[in-house]
Amino acid sequence: MDSREAAERARLAETFLFRGAPPEAVELARTDPRTLRQENGKGGVIYAPHAFRRCLGVVLEGRVQVNKGALIMSVLEPGDLFGAADYATTLTARAPCRVLLLPQALVEELMVRFPEVGRNYVAYLSGRICFLSGKIDALTAGSAERKVAQYLLSRLGGGWVALDRQPG
Repeated sequence: MDSREAAERARLAETFLFRGAPPEAVELARTDPRTLRQENGKGGVIYAPHAFRRCLGVVLEGRVQVNKGALIMSVLEPGDLFGAADYATTLTARAPCRVLLLPQALVEELMVRFPEVGRNYVAYLSGRICFLSGKIDALTAGSAERKVAQYLLSRLGGGWVALDRQPG
């Protein structure tokens, strides 16, 4: 096994989806012939409303920006999940990146064979609903001051705020 395979295995095992699942679940996801790997250079479009796959994606390397039109919804880091449904946003590589794509049928098989994966997937989807609800609240906050306050509150972690900084 080369270092890239070992890094991929470790990254998948650390994801929310495979938390508490046996190593066999990670191996099945990695080695199933339906699993796809995609590499994109900086600025490359990974998913778009007109070009996507019915897959659950995992960012293996790099950072991925999620936009809805001109609005930056989030920035995904290694280990973050995306996809799983029709796509209404555009995912663009902020730096060279590599993603793993698990087709919907494979995700369903993983959920049946490994209940931990099913529970984690439901929790992931619930988290996405909360995230999007928070985005709607921020967008409908009213004044610019309230919107900035909502944004800062959403970024609050450990008593400090981490702001995205775009190079340039």
